[in-house]
Amino acid sequence: AEAHRRYKQSVFATTSQASIMQDGASGKLFARFSCCDNKLQRYGGHLGIYDLVTQHKTADSVAVAQSMVSIVTEACAEWFQAPFKSDDWKKDNEKLNEEARDNFRQAVSQLIADGASDEARARELVSAEIQEDIIQQLPLLDLERIHQYFPKAQVHTVDKAHSGKRMLGRLFSGIPVLNDVLNMCVRKKWSPAKLIHNSDQFQEQFSDLMVGEELWRHHKLKDLGMSAAKFNSVGRPLVRSTISFHSVCAMMQQVWTVRGASSKEGAYAMQWANWLETKHAILHGFMADAAAETVKLIREWEPE
Repeated sequence: AEAHRRYKQSVFATTSQASIMQDGASGKLFARFSCCDNKLQRYGGHLGIYDLVTQHKTADSVAVAQSMVSIVTEACAEWFQAPFKSDDWKKDNEKLNEEARDNFRQAVSQLIADGASDEARARELVSAEIQEDIIQQLPLLDLERIHQYFPKAQVHTVDKAHSGKRMLGRLFSGIPVLNDVLNMCVRKKWSPAKLIHNSDQFQEQFSDLMVGEELWRHHKLKDLGMSAAKFNSVGRPLVRSTISFHSVCAMMQQVWTVRGASSKEGAYAMQWANWLETKHAILHGFMADAAAETVKLIREWEPE
């Protein structure tokens, strides 16, 4: 692990252009990097993870900015958190590779994240795009550590509909009956979306059912659009399972028939079937329509 860390630091010390992609989820900040040297050799990979809530007791924009600075600092530290070493050993051997950190800071030209407002403000705080009114709004906070930490960086936003999807998901979670539909159909491990997503066998069976329905004619659809790389991404599974609701019901029937009522998957299918009522199916469709329209409207206002 330390050899890999030293190699990345050698890359940071010589890179001429770099970009950082960040995303916040579950109270943590995740960051990746991409960079190249003077010979146009490209490098990329994991930069770091920082626990916002544990370290800063909050996940606001200033905490996100502070966490990004900490991620870069830790990535450029030698022997950082070395396992099986005493505190005295760490105190004597842990040190910052200032050459790698300073060069990487100057080389970062792009800060990339989704459209979440707190992450957008955090990127402004650490880049040259910080506005005077932001500083005036935060007069009591010490911004010296993060102010223009990446002096040449420009802010780039992808997935501008993200904030709308986040607000929609929070509204769904705040209404008990809608939250119940989300859990039973998308989020929980016994939901059809998760059962299909987590099994290659179920994906193939669901794909065969979809072919029979002739809804997607030009390619095979194996699942309901669950994404392992996204958190609380409920819009696409809701829409797909609404359009293919008959296939979803048939899939859960197959799970119970093939696996048996005594199996874990069969018990989940029986639990879902006993829970499902007409009102749940109607609410499921309404929620899918709201999710699709929200994303569509935001993309119409702010095209990528």
